[in-house]
Amino acid sequence: MKRTFRISPILGIFGFLGILGIFYNPIFCCFFAFFSFFFWGLLGREESDERLEENISRAVSIAGRMALILCFFLLVGLDKQISSELILRYGSIAYAVVFTLAPALAYFLDKQG
Repeated sequence: MKRTFRISPILGIFGFLGILGIFYNPIFCCFFAFFSFFFWGLLGREESDERLEENISRAVSIAGRMALILCFFLLVGLDKQISSELILRYGSIAYAVVFTLAPALAYFLDKQG
């Protein structure tokens, strides 16, 4: 499969902008998700085959399930009258972890098998 969109692993450096979310506005914590570009860039350098595509699909499926579970817990937290700023801060960090986990898990599964 020929890839037309290549991501450079150096774009992962934008993940450090997430530190602004700790000191200023919690929405900036979403920038931590840019760390996933490092792993997507590493996967882009690999030769594409069926095993790699299956590992990517499996990892994205796992991360998607984790994002749905996280969404459920965030909604329960909002229903229990937990501070919206607290939920925004920890929710955005958790979503960044989930989105970074998907390519990292795919890279790990590809190197393991």
